Amino acid sequence: MSPTPQRSRLQDYPYALTITTRWHDNDVYGHVNNVQYYAFFDTAVNRYLIERKVLDIHCGAVIGLVVETSCRYFAPIAFPDLVVAAVRVDHLGNSSVRYAIGLFRAAERSTGAGAAELSTEGAAERSTEGAAERSTDGGAAAKSAPALELQAMQPTQPLDPATEAVAEGHFVHVYVDRHTRRPTPLPGALRKALLELRVQSPEPGKSCL
Repeated sequence: MSPTPQRSRLQDYPYALTITTRWHDNDVYGHVNNVQYYAFFDTAVNRYLIERKVLDIHCGAVIGLVVETSCRYFAPIAFPDLVVAAVRVDHLGNSSVRYAIGLFRAAERSTGAGAAELSTEGAAERSTEGAAERSTDGGAAAKSAPALELQAMQPTQPLDPATEAVAEGHFVHVYVDRHTRRPTPLPGALRKALLELRVQSPEPGKSCL
């Protein structure tokens, strides 16, 4: 039996993005289905490229196509967990790049002050206020009750850099001409942005930053 591989740590990656899991990410077994992990990979990598203004998904002359991908699973995640997707570049070629991605579960979660937590007293007050606020034209046009403002879920505290991945994987982008679909050298600005994610392949669990 093969030994359990040592997991990477958050500190092994130079870029990280917090992603909110969704209701339909869970499968019948009560955890996020394995196929959704690849969506987390795509989201983190492409969000970084768009933030750096080196990817134009609609009109850019050069696009990246995924030609290889894999994922190893160590521990489950489930809605409403927050997922931290961390990215580094392990190899940069003339027209291709190999990304390594680690997924980390934010153990502590908060819905934010008052988000979706209305007392029955508060709900009654809103209902009364909405009914009492009518225009002077005989009440034909009543004002709508105030909309409930839901706040995005956020970790209550930052993850420890030594936190171990619940899953990790990689994928390879080959950059091609949008129209001919033939491989093309990485544009200078894109290569520069990718070099900022390039780190020496760390020993598992050891930071190289």
